[in-house]
Amino acid sequence: MNILLINDEFYMTGASAALYDLAMHLKGVGHAVSVMPRVDGDGVMRQRYIDAGIPITTSANGIDLVIANTISLGDNVAKFGAQFPIIWWLHEAEIGRAMILRTPAHADGFRRAAHIVFQTDFQKEVYHSFLYDTRTETSVIPFWSEAVYQKRPTRQKSKTGKRRIVAIGTIEPRKRISDVVMAVEMLHDKNLIECLFIGKDYNLLEPPILEIIRKNPNRYQLLGEQPAASTLEYLASADAFVLASDSESQPLSLFEAFELGIPVCLSSLETYRHVGIMHGIHGLMHPVGNVPMLAANLRTVLGDPIVRSNLAKGAKLLIDTKRKVDWKVSFERVIERVWNQRRAVTPVAAATEPEKARTSATA
Repeated sequence: MNILLINDEFYMTGASAALYDLAMHLKGVGHAVSVMPRVDGDGVMRQRYIDAGIPITTSANGIDLVIANTISLGDNVAKFGAQFPIIWWLHEAEIGRAMILRTPAHADGFRRAAHIVFQTDFQKEVYHSFLYDTRTETSVIPFWSEAVYQKRPTRQKSKTGKRRIVAIGTIEPRKRISDVVMAVEMLHDKNLIECLFIGKDYNLLEPPILEIIRKNPNRYQLLGEQPAASTLEYLASADAFVLASDSESQPLSLFEAFELGIPVCLSSLETYRHVGIMHGIHGLMHPVGNVPMLAANLRTVLGDPIVRSNLAKGAKLLIDTKRKVDWKVSFERVIERVWNQRRAVTPVAAATEPEKARTSATA
C-alpha cells in the first residue's frame, strides 16, 4: 500500500518522533511510505527521513491512504478526506481545542477523517463536542518511543558536579519554562544546580526570565533542538526531569524518563490520571503555576535518595505494564480496518491494486 504521512513541520517534537517511528515500522512491513510537511523547511526530522530512504514529497499522486499528524492538520484532513481514506493522529489535548477556536477550519477534519487515533481517553473527552454528531470512528492507542530501548544511552553525570535538571519541549508558553526557572531561583542551593532546556526556541520567554537566564549561564542553558540520540543522552544524565506544562496529552519524553529511571516533577494535569500516573508513586506533582510547590518538589527529588528510588521503581513498573501492548501493531489494525472499509465502498479500484500492496496491508 502507498501511504502518505503528513506532518506539521520537520522540527523535533514528540509528535514528529512518533510519526517517524510509525513510518519506519510501516516501511519495514512492506508499505511504500512518503512524507509531506504542512510547512516545508529544515529541521532535524527532515534529515532523519532522508537517511531512512523515505521520500519527502509535495504530491499525493498514486497514494492509497493518508495519515495526518497533529491537530494543526485539521484543514488538510478535510481536504484530503474527500479523495483518500485518511487517519488523523491527534497528540494534543486542551491546546488542540484552543487551536480550533482560533482556526475553526481545523474542526472540519473531525467530519472528513475516516478514523481518528487518540493517545488517551482524556483526549476523547476534550474533543467530545466535535465528535458527537459525526460517524468518524476513533481508537485510543498509547504511544511510546523505542529509541530508548534500541540505543540505550549510558548514564553519565554532569561533569560540573552539579545536580542536573532537564526539561524537554518547544520553548513556548504552554510548557511553562518560566515556572521551572522561578522554582530553581527559590532553592537555597541554586548555585549547585544546572538546568538544560532542550527544544526549538521560539523566543517566547518573558523578558525578566530571559534576563535571569542571561545572567546565569552556568545555571541555565537553552540547548535548542537536538538530535534524538543527544536528547536521550542529556535525559539519561539528569537528576530530575521537569514538565511544568499547562496542557499535555501523553508526553513522549516523560515515558522515556520513566524508562531511564529519572525521577520526574510534573504539573498535575487531568490527562495524567487517564494515563495512570499518580502523585508520590510515579512522580511528584504540583498545581499548574504553583511555583513554590514545584520548588518544594524539586528540593525533595534532588535531595532525598529514598524518594528518588521509590519514584523510579514505580514509574518503571508503569511503563513496563504499558509496553505489553505493541502500539505499532494496534496502529496497523486501524490501517487495515480503514483500508478494508475503503475497498468495500470502491471494489473496482481495489481490484486493480497490485497483489503485493494488498497483502502488505495485513502484514
